[in-house]
Amino acid sequence: MGPKALEISKLKFSYRGSERFVIDGLDYEQEAGKLVMLAGRSGAGKSTLCKIIAGAIPTSQMGEISGEVKVFGKSVLDSKPFEMIGSIGIVFQDFESQLFSTSVELEVAFGLENLAIPREEMRRIVYESLEQVGLREEMGREPWKLSGGEKQRLAIASAIAMRPKILLLDEPMTDIDPIGREEISRILEDLKEKGMTMLLVDHDVEGVPECDILAIMENGSITRSGKFSEISSDPLALPKYGIRPHSLRPFLSSIGISGFRGPEDASEKFLEMIGEERLERIRKAWEKLHGKRMEGSGYNIMELRDIRYSYLKGKEVIKGISLNIRDGEFVAIIGPNGSGKTTLAKIMGGILKPDSGDVLFRGKAGFRKGKDVGYVFQNPDQQIFATSVFDEVAFGPRNLGKNREEVKEAVEKALDAVGLIGREKEDPFQMTRGDRQKVAVASVLACDPQLIILDEPTTGLDYEEQLRMMEFLKMLNDSGKTVAIITHSMWVVAQYAERCVVVKDGQVALDGPTREVFSKEEELKSLHIRVPEITSFGNKLGITFLSASEAIELISSSIDVNPSPLPPPQSTNAP
Repeated sequence: MGPKALEISKLKFSYRGSERFVIDGLDYEQEAGKLVMLAGRSGAGKSTLCKIIAGAIPTSQMGEISGEVKVFGKSVLDSKPFEMIGSIGIVFQDFESQLFSTSVELEVAFGLENLAIPREEMRRIVYESLEQVGLREEMGREPWKLSGGEKQRLAIASAIAMRPKILLLDEPMTDIDPIGREEISRILEDLKEKGMTMLLVDHDVEGVPECDILAIMENGSITRSGKFSEISSDPLALPKYGIRPHSLRPFLSSIGISGFRGPEDASEKFLEMIGEERLERIRKAWEKLHGKRMEGSGYNIMELRDIRYSYLKGKEVIKGISLNIRDGEFVAIIGPNGSGKTTLAKIMGGILKPDSGDVLFRGKAGFRKGKDVGYVFQNPDQQIFATSVFDEVAFGPRNLGKNREEVKEAVEKALDAVGLIGREKEDPFQMTRGDRQKVAVASVLACDPQLIILDEPTTGLDYEEQLRMMEFLKMLNDSGKTVAIITHSMWVVAQYAERCVVVKDGQVALDGPTREVFSKEEELKSLHIRVPEITSFGNKLGITFLSASEAIELISSSIDVNPSPLPPPQSTNAP
């Protein structure tokens, strides 16, 4: 064991006004220079732990705390916040809350100014940090005008610019596009090679850099810790901790393939195992199941005709998009950060009015916001305003003229759908970001809209909650509702969306059935989209799998290979 970067013993914490210990007798040590992934269900205490280590608790958020927290031998709880500057860096889960400067450049420079870094060196570090996260060209922009993913990149740049001894990253890649996520992962791997100690909170082992350790948190304490490579390879154990397992590794292990390096190497090993003849048999079976393109049915519920929009005069964000959404569809809108996805969704939701072009709902101009079209914001804090969950969710039905009993019934139904029954009296702003996201979704569902648009509906949710949310949206879709989501989670798109619209630079770059779009893997890479590993594996064999369960079903029925059982497969709604 090397020197200790982090030593925590008998740590307990409860927020002011609460009798529940969010951190309950936690003991933890982390070796210097190690990259550790901290995972666990929502509410396990991960974000609170990061804030305690960073000194934000109990400085800015009060409560009862006891125990010991040391960073490189120095007590955090006995130190003033300014005494730890330069030692600890943090990217908060609510990353927008830590951005405050008037330009991207000044945001990154702020921490360096507090460290009294000489001006020329400061300028070099700012440029390098922004270059690393892909924001060098955005230096003069105001942070609030960036997309959600760009804001998250900026928060990361601000943290790494200070070169702290220990870097805490609380779900730092939730709003970043797939290729960008890989770029951030490479940055973290590079920082690890340079000796930086990092604690990374995430819910997805497939989308993170190769960590040294995976530590799992439950009910305010760490209950399991070990080599990342070993724990992350257990597909049966991970979901019960709220962690999404690899889509490819468990499947290949079930048919006796191990020790591969990525989807391409895996496909070569698979071909060696079964041979060309049996692969051709699998392809023919696949063609019978999925060879015919399925055209969408139903009338257009929404039509966009040559839509254009600019935040600043002369700089178009949406550049002549024409798009039809059919009644009863489940559509995913994807694309790189800053491509215009959220702006497009806000126009569809009636939040923004286009500079030119037409928005038609069931063939007519105009629609009732809330009743005809419901919109859930990317950041729930831009939507929530009431002091209780009940009043927040009841706001829409009340404004639609429902009576007291109808409002109560609508609220109960919506809260039950998102798993918040019994929490009606709570203050939404005292809840976790994941729970605030649920409140925002419930407030839209309570109005019973025909078209529901959700911008990043799974952000802040653990894997089990993501599944529950997506299964709920699928149920709504099956019952006749039209659903459109914006997401950077490609496994969500693969398993739930029947149609996929790819936006790049304010225009539609690809549009079609999800399986057809995901088969164009190289083109998608140029659009900053990385398909799930199981899909990439299949594409290299000429078969576009959208889930591991599809692969298992096809292979077990086509060749004499008996895959071992995996966790119950999630629904695949794509044609």
